[in-house]
Amino acid sequence: MQSLDDLRNIFNKKEVNEEIIEELASYGKNITHKLIECFETANISGKRGIIETLSLIGDPLSISFLKKVTDNQNENYLIKASAEGALDKLQKQEESVKRKIAKITKQVISNKKLNSIEVTNLVSDIAMLGSMGSSSSINQLFELSHSIPRVNEQVKVAKLHVQKGIEAIISEYKKKDSIYSKDALLEAIYCSYETKERKIVIPTIIEDLSSSEYVPLFNSLLRFCDKDFPKDVINNDIKERLFSILKGNYKANLKDYAAQALGNVLTRKDQKYVQRLESILKELNSKNKFLTLFDFNGNYLKETLENSLRKIKRN
Repeated sequence: MQSLDDLRNIFNKKEVNEEIIEELASYGKNITHKLIECFETANISGKRGIIETLSLIGDPLSISFLKKVTDNQNENYLIKASAEGALDKLQKQEESVKRKIAKITKQVISNKKLNSIEVTNLVSDIAMLGSMGSSSSINQLFELSHSIPRVNEQVKVAKLHVQKGIEAIISEYKKKDSIYSKDALLEAIYCSYETKERKIVIPTIIEDLSSSEYVPLFNSLLRFCDKDFPKDVINNDIKERLFSILKGNYKANLKDYAAQALGNVLTRKDQKYVQRLESILKELNSKNKFLTLFDFNGNYLKETLENSLRKIKRN
């Protein structure tokens, strides 16, 4: 984490870019105090950067400070407007959290038997609350009990997430003898990919690409298919692993996602890998090769490879 002097230097530059803001926000409430200390000495651009970072962190101290900025009659009107916008955004997030809690509470206390899809959606909602909710919201859920163990396990992990952060979740996930459900920990990690904690969970997502277990590998491949997956972490080991899934003894849907992921991470400059994809496609098009590989949507692997190659050649 940057020192106070480093932060002051950052927020006195002409422009504070989005990458810096996201990186600082990934430290969460651990950096809030330092950001607030830097505020008074920062230039206009720096103050806006601090406000945006605090809005991403969204902890009680950040919210309290943003309110003070909006109430400060001596503050620049542009800065006050930025703070008001950040508070509006946080208020909408809080309303979203409350709606999720109400929805979850209704499902948990009802006697209605939930089907597998409803259970999966409920678990995802609880995991997302762990990444964006407050301690009070999780405490509300913790007081509820449900006959479905998977739901109760996710609530326990969500509480750990709020109290100790995503780092504690990742630490438990890597333990062989964790007291928490591995599936619940995985759900929390992959939900965090959609939040300000993305940078922290990326290394775990990369590690899961080498997993021999279906669920971690499936979830990892899905993230590699995301167009916003950071390209700066892609190396030759990752590319080779995707090819090994594509050519190896894996389920058809995993092969399909590996083909999509290669379309997402490769560019025209990766000629060696592009030629390998073309070779695989040629093999599938061969008269002596009848394609029987379907993914769970019923799409041919051949189509996915063709789409990936078109995408690569555009980049």
